[in-house]
Amino acid sequence: MGVNDNVTLERGSMLKLELLKERKALRPNLPVLVLTMNDESLYAEDDDRARQPNILARSFNACATLPKAPVAPHQNTMRNTHVWKTTTAEGEKREVRAEKFGKRWRLQAKLKHDPSWTYYDEPLMEDLVALRDVLFRKYQRKHLSHDDLAAIEKMITDRGGTWVEADEAEEA
Repeated sequence: MGVNDNVTLERGSMLKLELLKERKALRPNLPVLVLTMNDESLYAEDDDRARQPNILARSFNACATLPKAPVAPHQNTMRNTHVWKTTTAEGEKREVRAEKFGKRWRLQAKLKHDPSWTYYDEPLMEDLVALRDVLFRKYQRKHLSHDDLAAIEKMITDRGGTWVEADEAEEA
């Protein structure tokens, strides 16, 4: 049998465990995915899973997923989204979301009572400065790359804005 063989066993066949053990004996490091309608504990008899960690058995009712490869904290495989809440001068609660997809930042905001979001082609300067603060705190905790922080700082300076560093704000 080859590496990518699909094996279908007939209903009631007792050769399932024997076939699995035979395959593992031939290629002990080969990961094996068993899809079955039986309880997955059947394939872990005598604690086989502890001795053979490359076996992943799942019933059809469960979600069969292989473990993901480890990813460095600064490498995001999903959209880079940041959310914060503020209060307007009138005392209304406002939620702001900033999302980076590719190399483009997109900001949106809404008041608590608004049913829909407002998307900004040119984000408000106060939102950019607040986003820079959020990103800086995440960067300090190593949850964000410096490139993301630098991109927002460039957006602020290109529009003639400035920001106060966190340690300067504490002194004031």
